[in-house]
Amino acid sequence: MPSIEDAANSAQSRKKRRLSEATIQPFEEVSSCAYSEMHQAVETEDFVRRYPATAMSSLKRGICMLEELNTQVQESSIAQTRKKRFIAESQSYIDVIKTGEDVVPISAKEYELRIQQSTPNWENNLIICTSTEARDLLQRLTLQIPLLIPSELNNSLTLRTLYSAQHYEAVLKFRKDASAEAYMDIQDLTSKNITRRLTISTALKRMSDPTALPINLLDIRPVRQNLLPWELDNLTDYSILSEATEYGGMSNHSDPNPSDLSSKTGFALWGKRGVWSFPHVDEHGLYTGVLCESGSKLWFTWSLSPSEREQWAVSRQAGFQYAPNKPGFPIYLKKGDLLLMPPGTVHAPLSLEDVIMHGVHVWCSKTMVSTAESALLDLRFPMCTNEEPRRELRGKLMHLVRASKARLGPYTWGDHEEFAELVGRIMVVLEGLERKERLP
Repeated sequence: MPSIEDAANSAQSRKKRRLSEATIQPFEEVSSCAYSEMHQAVETEDFVRRYPATAMSSLKRGICMLEELNTQVQESSIAQTRKKRFIAESQSYIDVIKTGEDVVPISAKEYELRIQQSTPNWENNLIICTSTEARDLLQRLTLQIPLLIPSELNNSLTLRTLYSAQHYEAVLKFRKDASAEAYMDIQDLTSKNITRRLTISTALKRMSDPTALPINLLDIRPVRQNLLPWELDNLTDYSILSEATEYGGMSNHSDPNPSDLSSKTGFALWGKRGVWSFPHVDEHGLYTGVLCESGSKLWFTWSLSPSEREQWAVSRQAGFQYAPNKPGFPIYLKKGDLLLMPPGTVHAPLSLEDVIMHGVHVWCSKTMVSTAESALLDLRFPMCTNEEPRRELRGKLMHLVRASKARLGPYTWGDHEEFAELVGRIMVVLEGLERKERLP
């Protein structure tokens, strides 16, 4: 495989050749815009070509890190029960990711050509493109596989602000001192209850202690005002999660349901080096966007058809296996990289360093059938996600059923009949869950 230096030289040669060919045309000039597009195309092409090796290297690095961590834990003075639990869970995660295959990145243009096929094959595919290409794709087409905008290819029209871990720590300390109940939810793989509450002070001490076992701080509210990245900002079809409310936000009526789904539009996670999550889908068919603000992350992912995803959910619910019955592939995220995932993407991230991920959740009016399919799956098989059912789900889906039937603009609607049928099935499942809650 050619080195990065060889690739750069090759790219430079191709760029000079293309510019030379352009300049010999009579009475024509190469504009700065054309030059910029040519240069960006070469950069994207080279990045896509080199990316699989980078991603596989991150996977091997993650496996080695966890194996070393297991050895350290085995030799430590940690209580035996916690030690055994951590090593067993860690080894299970290693077994899940060690069969990973190469990611197969494709360009935005290649994706556009392939999505027009009747039965496109997306095995291990990842779209890698610039910010402007991503925004154009999201506006015109639907997203069926993950999409990565590396920091090197960020050409968005607004600055991508990244906050440091020190900034987040300062904000958390302020919230601690200003709060009467200074607790936060964390993920702790050594605890009997993996998700539990700690005081903010205790959580920050564990994050800063190099000898402490890894944890995930789960409920850090984002510290930015503009949650949506430029690639999604002001794209109407992706605004319906916040817009679909029973009273439209224009009434003094007291809604008995909390805004537990609307509040999911923005989130932030702070993971200590070595913490991971077992394979799961994000609940209720949400699109997930994650921006790596600091550190680096292995975002281990699977390409699954709807039937393969359901087979995994059944096995996961029955306790047979954590992971889908096929290899996944690595996606490597570093500072400044933005990843967008469509509904139902099965993923199992690992923090390669102390890492802060700022995220957003949206629904898309064009793909509410996919969203409803994914929501029905995680309601039927709750072990396939890591969240409880949201109480706002019923009202938002019914609002959108009415809107899609009327074809209300400015949104672009998909198949109403299939969407309405899936929502009907979701309502039956929700009613069953509510009956169980009422039982003594």
